[in-house]
Amino acid sequence: MKKFSRLVIVLIVVLTAFLFLLPSIQWYYMTPKDQQTLALGSRDQIRDYSWRMARVDFQKIEAKFNANDESPLPDDLAYVIPIAKKAYKLYKKPLPQVWTAKAVASVLSPSDLIAEMEGYYRTKILNLKNLQNNAVKLGLDLSGGLSIVIRADIEALEKKLGKTLSQQERADAVNRAIEVLNSKIDKFGLTEPVIRQQGTEHIYVEIPGAADPERINSIIMGRGRLAFHIVNEEASQALAEYLQRNPTGINEQNVVADPGIIPPGYVVRKVYKKDAYGLDEWTGQYRVITETAGLDGNHIKDAAISSDPITGQPTVVFHLDPEGGEIFYKLTVENVKKRMAVVLDDRIKSEATISEGIRDSVMITGFNQEEAQNLSLILRTGALPVELIVESQQAIGSSLGEDAIREGKNAIIIAIILVIG
Repeated sequence: MKKFSRLVIVLIVVLTAFLFLLPSIQWYYMTPKDQQTLALGSRDQIRDYSWRMARVDFQKIEAKFNANDESPLPDDLAYVIPIAKKAYKLYKKPLPQVWTAKAVASVLSPSDLIAEMEGYYRTKILNLKNLQNNAVKLGLDLSGGLSIVIRADIEALEKKLGKTLSQQERADAVNRAIEVLNSKIDKFGLTEPVIRQQGTEHIYVEIPGAADPERINSIIMGRGRLAFHIVNEEASQALAEYLQRNPTGINEQNVVADPGIIPPGYVVRKVYKKDAYGLDEWTGQYRVITETAGLDGNHIKDAAISSDPITGQPTVVFHLDPEGGEIFYKLTVENVKKRMAVVLDDRIKSEATISEGIRDSVMITGFNQEEAQNLSLILRTGALPVELIVESQQAIGSSLGEDAIREGKNAIIIAIILVIG
């Protein structure tokens, strides 16, 4: 083969490989370490960082505005200019010649400016998190991290249920445990874990990078508590009216200062929704619900998204075991036309009005697609049916991996030179 032909083939292969590896190159070589650390943090940490940085930057602009500083905005605040330009165009105002703090403040209210600043930082870090997700993942031999082997205690589950599980039921229990682990680990923003089944009862977890073993154990072993409660509409309305008159009349533990507001046998819980970070955000609303759950989430066998055959709107369908079906039927027959709250770890995640007695197959409507997906995941993973036991845990250093990466780079360069030569 001629030298030129070999060169063309090598260039085509290198270009193709470059396009596939571009996210990896951008992540590992073009993203500063401090930005990587932020992107690898939990969504809670990203939210706190974005909130803090937005207020720090706002204070800088506020100080320049109060000092009548007519100088252009510095480079670290230049990201505000495109935001302000959109506002000027929206209000059909002529663009200023110089972008000063006064020019920005004249078209954006403090609350709007802070929200836009937070959105800038949020988008920036979440985009980096997506970039990391698209990059080639380094195994523990290259990046270091934790290797964990977990056993699903099927025997304990059989004792709890009072029966011997079939092979399919055993597989379903382990699969659901894997789904729960994925949900939990994703919630805490841990670095792109590997979770896979080993054999019939074991689960293998790899968490690359630096990780706190105690924190990992608490995430893996923590159990969500899912339950269904009936909402007391009259007491909820009375509480809302009371808090309008007395905004500080309830503490962080949801204890009302005036005990006469809440009837005996009922408790107060907050209502949550997903925010822009995909995290739970309090809506500002409270509900008064039955203190004792009408149904425990352990009776849920499965949950899935479907669509209403008439309206085509998303619905959530879940199925109960025989015992749960009987309990739920009695609960719904006795509470027709009342609201039922889906409560996970003392947070109300969803509400639905009971239209009729329901036994073992339940369909909940009134959601958009994203809300239906969230509720379906909550129902599937909120109550872990099988106990998990950590059988082994090993921390692997990354020093050997750094040497292997360096040697690999040198080998690639030498190979290309030899092929072209």
